[in-house]
Amino acid sequence: MQNLQQMDLTPANEVRCNGPCRKWFHPATVNLDQTVADVLRTSNGKSSGLWWFCPECRQTVDLPLPYVTDLPTELLIMIFQHLDVDSLLEVRSTCHRWKDIVDQSYSLRKEFVVAFKRKVTMDETFQPENLLPASRTRLNHSKIICVETWWPAFGAALTELSLYHCEIGLSVLLGMLREAPNLISLSLYGIEYSSVEEIEANFRLEKLEVLSCNRLFDIFRSIFPRLRVMDLAFDVSGEEELQLAVC
Repeated sequence: MQNLQQMDLTPANEVRCNGPCRKWFHPATVNLDQTVADVLRTSNGKSSGLWWFCPECRQTVDLPLPYVTDLPTELLIMIFQHLDVDSLLEVRSTCHRWKDIVDQSYSLRKEFVVAFKRKVTMDETFQPENLLPASRTRLNHSKIICVETWWPAFGAALTELSLYHCEIGLSVLLGMLREAPNLISLSLYGIEYSSVEEIEANFRLEKLEVLSCNRLFDIFRSIFPRLRVMDLAFDVSGEEELQLAVC
């Protein structure tokens, strides 16, 4: 009698649910980079910390956390890089460790943009809640008086800052820039300066490369030493934009 060769009947690119149904299903993660997907699909739950649940079981099953060993941070970052912004926000709310991984990884949080509501007065009583560690932020048609209580922690992570048609004192603006040492791009359009008194600049934004504005101050020369591009937009008077390469 001819021996029958044992065949692997495991469906391709499917995994068995660790929930009560135990059925095979196709997880979305197998559409990732093939190397990452293979690692995830063949991981053992108890040793890797990775447990597969079909959409139905995911709604009802609690993970056996005492037996879960966390995946390495490097692997989690590789996985998270394939997620869109909404999914990353869900990841941040899953647990403290995942929140820290997202918040501390520029490659992940660079997609976060915080756009403040329009026509807001930012004074001593203004205290935004649940601010993301965004790399980019926009302030529109707002009056900025005092941001000392919350801006330093928020500004430290910024690489792009845009102010449009805001009212602000030059000294307040300089104070905000001092607390944003990682800025690469700064846009100041239609700004109404409530005061133009220049304070002594004891800081420099060494990483700032692009400055877009329609009003220049002498102090900019000393605090932006490494500009590559200045975009002078005279949108108020209707003149064309003038873009200068800074040598």
